[in-house]
Amino acid sequence: MTGPLSTGGETGRRSPTAVTAPTGSPSSTTAVLLVEGDTQVLRDGAARRAVKYLPPGYTVLKETSHVPLALFVLLHGAEGPLADPTRQALETLGAEVRRARSSLGAEPFPKDTLARQEQLLDASIALIENVTKRGAVAACYPMSEASEALDAARRGGQFGKVTVRHEG
Repeated sequence: MTGPLSTGGETGRRSPTAVTAPTGSPSSTTAVLLVEGDTQVLRDGAARRAVKYLPPGYTVLKETSHVPLALFVLLHGAEGPLADPTRQALETLGAEVRRARSSLGAEPFPKDTLARQEQLLDASIALIENVTKRGAVAACYPMSEASEALDAARRGGQFGKVTVRHEG
């Protein structure tokens, strides 16, 4: 991955040259199909063919959509005063999201897609800033209410106009 939010994960990926045939199989007759980021690689003996198979911008869309997931992982179960490791992780993520947000306009997205991605990153940055400024993580709404809000947002196409209310 080459997008601004693609840090990590690279160290765990093995290069195609590190792939060996199963024991007892001659490597010259074994074909191997690898996925390396946005590229599929077919190794057939010594021959190697690499093909980009994802549309332009896919990786950036995927990375952007994972920002809320990263926030969920950092903040889930962390209600109360903000612990230093969580604060540091939020600040690091915030810096990466700001960097990604500033380069988003260079991607080959239609205007509505770009606006949606910018809105997602802006909301993520605002959440990070609010939590770090407060120094505490507020209790979350039950997942059923959050799911209803997300469903409403998907139907209306507008995250900014959805209000989640907690009653009782």
